Amino acid sequence: MGDSAEAILARKYLALCPSESDLWELAVFTKNITYKEYIVDTFDVSDFGFDD
Repeated sequence: MGDSAEAILARKYLALCPSESDLWELAVFTKNITYKEYIVDTFDVSDFGFDD
């Protein structure tokens, strides 16, 4: 039993909606209920065609 598995316990929320500037906004929220730190990264998704 040398391998161990971790369970990630979190509540996740996803939002995709038009913003006030007629562009689309994508947001992902999560609440980590294990208080463990994870890498957080953001990126611009305006090139995916949602701004047409």
